[in-house]
Amino acid sequence: MGSAPVTTLPVVAGAFLWADTYGLSRPTVRRAIAALTAEGLVYAVSGRGTYVAEQQPETPAPGA
Repeated sequence: MGSAPVTTLPVVAGAFLWADTYGLSRPTVRRAIAALTAEGLVYAVSGRGTYVAEQQPETPAPGA
């Protein structure tokens, strides 16, 4: 069984590129990436980049 490919988000270049492409400020892009990190959707590896975290299956809320 093979593993799924890991998607890399180049944070520094991405912040500049995304800011210019979408008309956002770089601090806004960095805050968005920080929020995704806090939610566990991405994780950073120092000196390597930011990666999309493996998605965990959602567990239904009790009584749902």
